[in-house]
Amino acid sequence: METTEELVAGATFLTVSGRLDSETARAFEDTLTATLDRGVRALALDLSGLEYVSSAGLRLLLLAAKRTKAEAAPFTLFGLQPQVAKVLEVSGFARILPIAAGREEALAAVGAG
Repeated sequence: METTEELVAGATFLTVSGRLDSETARAFEDTLTATLDRGVRALALDLSGLEYVSSAGLRLLLLAAKRTKAEAAPFTLFGLQPQVAKVLEVSGFARILPIAAGREEALAAVGAG
């Protein structure tokens, strides 16, 4: 799993690629926590390179949503691959996490578009 960070019009975009599972969750949690601890105006997670997400990964997506909500910062996911979208749907997370169709919609959702 790899992450890259980009600042777009004041919003933080984290791109996540590879697998987000029990083996990689700790590294992603460290990255996510460090990013959120710096204080973000808005956060978008680009999951277009994410091939797989486990329950450990789902927990971290929920953590991101809760932390940004507590700080009144807009949050969205986008770029879901079919297999990741299916996991989010089956688990019920697709109903509780904001999901944008693509980058342009994500930019608008976090106020950077």
